[in-house]
Amino acid sequence: MATKMNLSVHQLELLQKKYEASDAFELVNNKVMMRMLHISKSTLYRLRIEMNIPYVKVGKQIFYIRGLVIRQLLQQHGALPPMEWGNGG
Repeated sequence: MATKMNLSVHQLELLQKKYEASDAFELVNNKVMMRMLHISKSTLYRLRIEMNIPYVKVGKQIFYIRGLVIRQLLQQHGALPPMEWGNGG
């Protein structure tokens, strides 16, 4: 079952442009991510599980790298090509 998002590709692209600056790699908590994406706590959980959005768990708290989450969601919508990681050479 696919998780339903309230945001369109256009809205995600606007978010990406907004956070392209230095705060793109800012760690944000559940509350900030839910507010930014206009989703519930359960939907955010499903995004973590079903769409493998990147997150970090510190103790009992979960944090997200804002720019990476937006990029991942755009990729899932087919609006961006998959991220290619270099081989370090």
